[in-house]
Amino acid sequence: MSEVKTVNVTAHGETLVIRPMKVGQLPKVMRVIAPLYEQLKVMRDSALQAEAQGKSFVDGLDLYTLVAENADSILNLVSILTAKDRAWVEDLEIDELLTILSVVIEVNMELFVRRVIPL
Repeated sequence: MSEVKTVNVTAHGETLVIRPMKVGQLPKVMRVIAPLYEQLKVMRDSALQAEAQGKSFVDGLDLYTLVAENADSILNLVSILTAKDRAWVEDLEIDELLTILSVVIEVNMELFVRRVIPL
């Protein structure tokens, strides 16, 4: 069994430990990302191309567009996967939100990209 990847992120003066999604979070996450499915598939393909060129997978994602076009879903996703309430997430600076979102994706990449959004 592989080691569980966790990443610490600081936001609002707090250190958050971002962990892989738990089974109990999956139904909520799937409901949140369902409307984004097609957009996420396109982004996944771009990110996989970036990864193939030796760049980070997350570097290939257009997180600004994802947030701009799907703010409500993204705020809910971050709330679920950080175990922070929605009001806390809404009070983040945009750079903090993007950092947390990129780490959430990075930590859950295998599940999001290779299983939830199938090829």
